[in-house]
Amino acid sequence: MATQGLRQRIRQSQAESAWLETRIRELTVLADRDRIGRDLQDLAVRRLFTAGLSLQGVMSLTVNPTAMLGSATDDLDEAVKAIRRSISGARVAWHVPARG
Repeated sequence: MATQGLRQRIRQSQAESAWLETRIRELTVLADRDRIGRDLQDLAVRRLFTAGLSLQGVMSLTVNPTAMLGSATDDLDEAVKAIRRSISGARVAWHVPARG
């Protein structure tokens, strides 16, 4: 009789542990997503802001604006690549298949 009650408590404890482990994994993923989102936003905003300032500067230049536009285009390309790398890395971390 006492053994059966103990077994029941052990099973219940195991079920609670499994639930807690699942919940911890879910919370870890959410925390990672939040961190990645903040990092991605900071990086993208900095690069896009820099590119925008460069483009504004081109408007006032009369000497070789083409080189300045090329540099701004490169900065924008790098921002897009950084966003793609972050998203791709997040898919791997979260075990999400790529679309397409």
